Amino acid sequence: MRILDKPEMHEKGMSKMNVKENQEMHEQEMSKIALSTRTSKRASALNLKKDPLRKLKLIGYWGATVFFAFIMLVLAYGDLSSGPVHVQIAVHEGYPVYLFTILGVWKLLGVIALLVPGFPRLKEWAYAGFFFDLTGAAVWFIARGGYPDPGNVNWLPIILIPILLASWALRPSSRTLGVLFPRWQRA
Repeated sequence: MRILDKPEMHEKGMSKMNVKENQEMHEQEMSKIALSTRTSKRASALNLKKDPLRKLKLIGYWGATVFFAFIMLVLAYGDLSSGPVHVQIAVHEGYPVYLFTILGVWKLLGVIALLVPGFPRLKEWAYAGFFFDLTGAAVWFIARGGYPDPGNVNWLPIILIPILLASWALRPSSRTLGVLFPRWQRA
Protein backbone atom coordinates (compact mmCIF):
# COMPACT_ATOMS: atom_id res chain seq x y z
CA MET A 1 0.00 0.00 0.00
CA ARG A 2 1.35 3.40 -0.98
CA ILE A 3 1.02 6.31 1.42
CA LEU A 4 1.12 9.70 -0.19
CA ASP A 5 2.67 12.60 1.68
CA LYS A 6 1.78 15.79 -0.12
CA PRO A 7 1.98 19.31 1.27
CA GLU A 8 -1.70 19.95 0.61
CA MET A 9 -2.54 17.01 2.91
CA HIS A 10 -0.80 18.70 5.83
CA GLU A 11 -2.60 21.96 5.09
CA LYS A 12 -5.96 20.15 5.30
CA GLY A 13 -4.96 18.49 8.55
CA MET A 14 -4.58 14.99 7.12
CA SER A 15 -1.68 12.97 8.43
CA LYS A 16 -0.14 9.86 6.94
CA MET A 17 -2.23 7.78 9.35
CA ASN A 18 -5.49 9.35 8.22
CA VAL A 19 -4.62 8.68 4.59
CA LYS A 20 -3.75 5.07 5.40
CA GLU A 21 -7.01 4.59 7.32
CA ASN A 22 -8.90 6.23 4.48
CA GLN A 23 -7.30 3.90 1.93
CA GLU A 24 -8.05 0.84 4.08
CA MET A 25 -11.69 1.86 4.42
CA HIS A 26 -11.87 2.42 0.68
CA GLU A 27 -10.37 -1.02 0.00
CA GLN A 28 -12.84 -2.66 2.42
CA GLU A 29 -15.77 -0.98 0.69
CA MET A 30 -14.46 -2.01 -2.73
CA SER A 31 -14.02 -5.62 -1.59
CA LYS A 32 -17.63 -5.65 -0.36
CA ILE A 33 -18.82 -4.35 -3.72
CA ALA A 34 -16.65 -6.87 -5.58
CA LEU A 35 -18.01 -9.71 -3.45
CA SER A 36 -21.61 -8.66 -4.02
CA THR A 37 -21.21 -8.43 -7.80
CA ARG A 38 -18.99 -11.46 -8.26
CA THR A 39 -20.49 -14.34 -10.19
CA SER A 40 -18.02 -16.98 -9.10
CA LYS A 41 -19.14 -20.48 -8.23
CA ARG A 42 -18.14 -19.99 -4.60
CA ALA A 43 -20.25 -16.86 -4.18
CA SER A 44 -23.26 -18.45 -5.89
CA ALA A 45 -22.86 -21.62 -3.79
CA LEU A 46 -22.96 -19.50 -0.63
CA ASN A 47 -26.11 -17.76 -1.89
CA LEU A 48 -27.75 -21.14 -2.57
CA LYS A 49 -27.07 -22.28 0.99
CA LYS A 50 -28.65 -19.11 2.35
CA ASP A 51 -31.71 -19.16 0.09
CA PRO A 52 -33.32 -22.61 -0.37
CA LEU A 53 -35.97 -21.13 -2.68
CA ARG A 54 -33.25 -20.02 -5.09
CA LYS A 55 -31.82 -23.54 -5.02
CA LEU A 56 -35.22 -25.01 -5.79
CA LYS A 57 -35.67 -22.49 -8.61
CA LEU A 58 -32.27 -23.40 -10.06
CA ILE A 59 -33.05 -27.13 -9.90
CA GLY A 60 -36.39 -26.51 -11.61
CA TYR A 61 -34.70 -24.40 -14.29
CA TRP A 62 -32.05 -26.97 -15.11
CA GLY A 63 -34.53 -29.85 -14.97
CA ALA A 64 -36.92 -28.16 -17.38
CA THR A 65 -34.11 -26.91 -19.63
CA VAL A 66 -32.27 -30.23 -19.90
CA PHE A 67 -35.49 -32.17 -20.52
CA PHE A 68 -36.62 -29.65 -23.13
CA ALA A 69 -33.18 -29.60 -24.79
CA PHE A 70 -33.11 -33.41 -24.98
CA ILE A 71 -36.55 -33.58 -26.60
CA MET A 72 -35.60 -30.83 -29.07
CA LEU A 73 -32.38 -32.67 -29.96
CA VAL A 74 -34.39 -35.81 -30.68
CA LEU A 75 -36.84 -33.80 -32.80
CA ALA A 76 -33.98 -32.02 -34.60
CA TYR A 77 -32.43 -35.39 -35.41
CA GLY A 78 -35.77 -36.58 -36.77
CA ASP A 79 -36.15 -33.42 -38.86
CA LEU A 80 -32.61 -33.64 -40.22
CA SER A 81 -32.83 -37.35 -41.04
CA SER A 82 -35.93 -36.75 -43.25
CA GLY A 83 -37.40 -40.17 -42.69
CA PRO A 84 -40.29 -41.53 -44.73
CA VAL A 85 -42.85 -40.25 -42.19
CA HIS A 86 -41.62 -36.67 -42.61
CA VAL A 87 -41.68 -36.96 -46.38
CA GLN A 88 -45.19 -38.44 -46.30
CA ILE A 89 -46.48 -35.64 -44.02
CA ALA A 90 -44.78 -32.95 -46.10
CA VAL A 91 -46.25 -34.27 -49.35
CA HIS A 92 -49.70 -34.77 -47.83
CA GLU A 93 -49.80 -31.24 -46.32
CA GLY A 94 -48.22 -29.53 -49.33
CA TYR A 95 -45.02 -28.44 -47.54
CA PRO A 96 -41.64 -28.64 -49.23
CA VAL A 97 -39.49 -31.47 -47.88
CA TYR A 98 -36.55 -29.12 -47.19
CA LEU A 99 -38.68 -27.29 -44.58
CA PHE A 100 -37.92 -30.05 -42.08
CA THR A 101 -34.18 -29.66 -42.71
CA ILE A 102 -34.42 -25.93 -41.97
CA LEU A 103 -36.46 -26.56 -38.81
CA GLY A 104 -33.98 -29.25 -37.69
CA VAL A 105 -31.01 -26.90 -38.07
CA TRP A 106 -32.84 -24.13 -36.18
CA LYS A 107 -33.77 -26.51 -33.37
CA LEU A 108 -30.18 -27.70 -33.07
CA LEU A 109 -28.86 -24.12 -32.96
CA GLY A 110 -31.57 -23.16 -30.44
CA VAL A 111 -30.59 -26.00 -28.11
CA ILE A 112 -26.96 -24.91 -28.28
CA ALA A 113 -27.99 -21.32 -27.52
CA LEU A 114 -30.01 -22.41 -24.48
CA LEU A 115 -27.26 -24.54 -22.98
CA VAL A 116 -24.09 -22.48 -23.46
CA PRO A 117 -23.31 -19.89 -20.79
CA GLY A 118 -23.57 -16.20 -21.63
CA PHE A 119 -25.30 -14.66 -24.65
CA PRO A 120 -28.56 -13.67 -22.90
CA ARG A 121 -30.01 -11.96 -25.99
CA LEU A 122 -29.41 -15.09 -28.07
CA LYS A 123 -31.18 -17.14 -25.39
CA GLU A 124 -34.19 -14.81 -25.57
CA TRP A 125 -34.34 -15.32 -29.34
CA ALA A 126 -34.01 -19.09 -28.91
CA TYR A 127 -36.88 -19.16 -26.40
CA ALA A 128 -39.00 -17.05 -28.76
CA GLY A 129 -38.15 -19.30 -31.72
CA PHE A 130 -39.03 -22.44 -29.81
CA PHE A 131 -42.27 -20.86 -28.63
CA PHE A 132 -43.24 -19.92 -32.21
CA ASP A 133 -42.26 -23.38 -33.47
CA LEU A 134 -44.24 -25.22 -30.79
CA THR A 135 -47.35 -23.04 -30.94
CA GLY A 136 -47.33 -23.29 -34.73
CA ALA A 137 -46.99 -27.07 -34.54
CA ALA A 138 -49.78 -27.32 -31.95
CA VAL A 139 -52.15 -25.23 -34.05
CA TRP A 140 -51.18 -27.15 -37.18
CA PHE A 141 -51.84 -30.52 -35.53
CA ILE A 142 -55.19 -29.37 -34.12
CA ALA A 143 -56.33 -27.64 -37.33
CA ARG A 144 -55.53 -30.53 -39.63
CA GLY A 145 -57.48 -32.99 -37.47
CA GLY A 146 -54.73 -35.58 -37.07
CA TYR A 147 -52.81 -37.61 -39.60
CA PRO A 148 -53.39 -40.34 -40.73
CA ASP A 149 -56.27 -40.82 -38.26
CA PRO A 150 -58.62 -37.78 -38.10
CA GLY A 151 -59.12 -38.21 -34.35
CA ASN A 152 -55.39 -38.33 -33.66
CA VAL A 153 -53.82 -35.20 -32.14
CA ASN A 154 -50.11 -34.94 -31.48
CA TRP A 155 -49.85 -33.83 -27.85
CA LEU A 156 -46.08 -33.30 -27.82
CA PRO A 157 -46.08 -29.58 -28.73
CA ILE A 158 -48.90 -28.91 -26.27
CA ILE A 159 -46.92 -30.66 -23.50
CA LEU A 160 -43.61 -28.97 -24.41
CA ILE A 161 -44.98 -25.39 -24.34
CA PRO A 162 -45.42 -25.31 -20.52
CA ILE A 163 -41.99 -26.92 -20.05
CA LEU A 164 -40.45 -24.25 -22.29
CA LEU A 165 -42.27 -21.52 -20.36
CA ALA A 166 -41.06 -23.01 -17.05
CA SER A 167 -37.47 -23.00 -18.31
CA TRP A 168 -37.85 -19.39 -19.42
CA ALA A 169 -39.51 -18.22 -16.21
CA LEU A 170 -37.08 -19.97 -13.84
CA ARG A 171 -33.89 -18.71 -15.52
CA PRO A 172 -31.17 -17.44 -13.18
CA SER A 173 -30.37 -13.75 -13.44
CA SER A 174 -27.08 -14.53 -15.21
CA ARG A 175 -29.09 -15.89 -18.17
CA THR A 176 -31.51 -12.98 -18.55
CA LEU A 177 -31.30 -9.58 -20.20
CA GLY A 178 -32.58 -7.80 -17.12
CA VAL A 179 -35.50 -7.55 -14.75
CA LEU A 180 -38.73 -8.52 -16.44
CA PHE A 181 -41.08 -6.73 -14.04
CA PRO A 182 -39.14 -3.93 -12.27
CA ARG A 183 -41.86 -3.26 -9.67
CA TRP A 184 -41.76 -6.89 -8.53
CA GLN A 185 -38.00 -6.90 -7.96
CA ARG A 186 -36.89 -7.75 -4.43
CA ALA A 187 -35.43 -4.95 -2.36
